[in-house]
Amino acid sequence: MQDDFFDWLKEGGSEFDDIFFEEYDNERGVHSNKNIKKNSLVIKIPRKMIIHSNRPSKNSTLMEKLDIPNKNIHKLVLFMLEDMESGESFFQPYYDILPDDLSHFPIFWTEEELLFLENSHFIDDIISRRETFYNNYKKLSTLPDFSYTFDDYCIIRTLVGSRNFGLNIDGDKVIAMVPLGDMFNHDIPADVKWTFDNSLDSYTMRANHSIKKGNQISDSYGKKCNSKYLLYYGFMVGDNDINCKTLVDLQYNKDIDKLSNLREPLIQANQKYLLDSNWESNNKLLSQLRIINADLGELKYIINKYSDSSIIPPISKKNEMKTLESFFEILKKEKDNYGSSIDENKLELNRNENPNKKTALQMIIREKENIKYFEKNLEKLLKNLLLETPDINMQKYLNIIKNL
Repeated sequence: MQDDFFDWLKEGGSEFDDIFFEEYDNERGVHSNKNIKKNSLVIKIPRKMIIHSNRPSKNSTLMEKLDIPNKNIHKLVLFMLEDMESGESFFQPYYDILPDDLSHFPIFWTEEELLFLENSHFIDDIISRRETFYNNYKKLSTLPDFSYTFDDYCIIRTLVGSRNFGLNIDGDKVIAMVPLGDMFNHDIPADVKWTFDNSLDSYTMRANHSIKKGNQISDSYGKKCNSKYLLYYGFMVGDNDINCKTLVDLQYNKDIDKLSNLREPLIQANQKYLLDSNWESNNKLLSQLRIINADLGELKYIINKYSDSSIIPPISKKNEMKTLESFFEILKKEKDNYGSSIDENKLELNRNENPNKKTALQMIIREKENIKYFEKNLEKLLKNLLLETPDINMQKYLNIIKNL
């Protein structure tokens, strides 16, 4: 099947003589079979071999009028659903090598597998993506002669979402499936740069730097946290320097707040925040906690000085202590909601063979480590504040935060 695919590419004028494929650990990678110089052509895929969102389907005209997000993606999905149906498409050799098992993508996880995530907020991301898929499917199903099942749609939508390229062809921005171009694994920095070269009427990949013979050649899917890689591409990056961000809910309750008439106008409607390991990136969260923990005098001070700002700096030692202590309590609740410890998860990870369970365990371990990181730094800040005089030394305190 793979040989038929490569023959089809060659017959269509594609060029890829400087690469070969290597299989390992249920994956395959693209490798160089010679030393490749910087800016050299790695692959060239002619226009006629590319499936893009400007290719007409039965309902192309009606699609333009449909109120659906990511319209170009859905034009491409619709074309592929129709084109794959016959089994005799020009693109059949490409369709034949597309993966038929997408069970590693979280939207296809079973209810039992979702439980492996314990109480992670990542479950909400998965459910939200499923709901988005279903809503968009229902809109597509209003088109004439649309007879595809929701499973059909989810499979093609996932393939397109995880493998497409945004290209500019003849001045039009299109979403495209590029046979062979979508077979390069992810890494940062990428070994190649890609574009649609109108002078060659082809999609091209060129080397970003010299590549030694035998080395794997990688593309980049963008810099994301692991929850996004997993949700959109079905994998996580082991040495990702962007942590899995933990979601926390501040849960401000105006019904038990005696100062709600002053405080509520300052409270953001959305009380859910993603914790960022860069401490200064959590200013909005900390600002809200400073407002929530302010007494009458502090509230009046905030209203007078910061009414037009969403960022409230530390205002007093007393308020900052209460802010950090309440933050600590929020983290404790989040940690307790998981139901198991990091050590228990690590033990389970080492003895479990279910690939989706292993992925889920890796996800929640990183989320819990993120909470642990924040607890450690909160302890450091609280200890520093206890040593302060009644008035906070703002510059010293801000410098400590900057160096966390």
